[in-house]
Amino acid sequence: MLTWMRCWLAALVSQGKSSLFRIIGELWPLHSGVLRKPAKEEIMFIPQKPYLVLGTLRDQIIYPHERADMQRLGVTDDDLAALLAIVDPARNITTEWQWDTVKDWFHAFSGGQKQRGQGRHKRGREPAC
Repeated sequence: MLTWMRCWLAALVSQGKSSLFRIIGELWPLHSGVLRKPAKEEIMFIPQKPYLVLGTLRDQIIYPHERADMQRLGVTDDDLAALLAIVDPARNITTEWQWDTVKDWFHAFSGGQKQRGQGRHKRGREPAC
């Protein structure tokens, strides 16, 4: 693979996908062979189940940062809305909830909304802050 290429890994159950990712992520040692990969900081792993924090809608978007980070960096709610619009162009999320709404987001978001929420982490490598 060339450095700019992306890879999609698909295999049957129990065929070693998770083991491979544990080795790539340096959670497990490579016992033999050679593994060439980008630096850990340049690889993004997206879990199968999204991690949703307790707190506001804003907290979901800026995670792992906090509101103080957002304010210190001059990031506004309008900036967050623009970022979220990339993965939710119909703006269903911001139409249904306000930035300060507190919910059990795991149950409030639909399956698709959870996936799109993870998408905003993939697109910018870092959250909005």
